[in-house]
Amino acid sequence: MVRLFLDTKEGVPRRDTFLLSFESPPSFSIFGPMPMIQSPNVKLFSGPRLLGMAFIGAGLFSIASPYFMQESSGNSLLIGLCFAVFGLIITTTHKGTRVDTDNKRIQAYQAILGYKTGEWNAIPNLEGIYVTNTTDEHSNLPNGISPTLSGKVTDYHVMAISEDMQPVFALNFSDIDKAKKVAKQLGEALAVKVV
Repeated sequence: MVRLFLDTKEGVPRRDTFLLSFESPPSFSIFGPMPMIQSPNVKLFSGPRLLGMAFIGAGLFSIASPYFMQESSGNSLLIGLCFAVFGLIITTTHKGTRVDTDNKRIQAYQAILGYKTGEWNAIPNLEGIYVTNTTDEHSNLPNGISPTLSGKVTDYHVMAISEDMQPVFALNFSDIDKAKKVAKQLGEALAVKVV
């Protein structure tokens, strides 16, 4: 089974990372196996995740400090555990989208420590799966005034369009080949044409 982890934020394409992982066991629900296409909004070195990793590092440092520092308080283990757990919660919290291709439904979810919550909605009849692209110019303003890096970024969007020509969901990629591959897989799974 192929499980796709694609970047979107509540159905809106985002300019983040894309990860395609091949896993042998399928996703399971209480009703049995479900082929899933998942798109978590997870970017390893984004602000909140970086902050969470800093808390985890500080917690591990606090836990290990009695072993290499002569003067340390007895509370360092408790403080370190609190920092590490808080960092783990921050690091594993994200939003995303799941598509259940067997039951033709979609879920915008919020995940905390791997537990995903969100309402499942039926996917309406689709006109097709479309692959489009956008090119934007981006610049990095670390101090808020002077840009350090700038350049053009092209994103490729895999969009599911309903019969009344309304977008149902969109997935974002930085590589056209990955976008075409996912569009083909979605088209086959949902039995619609890929344009």
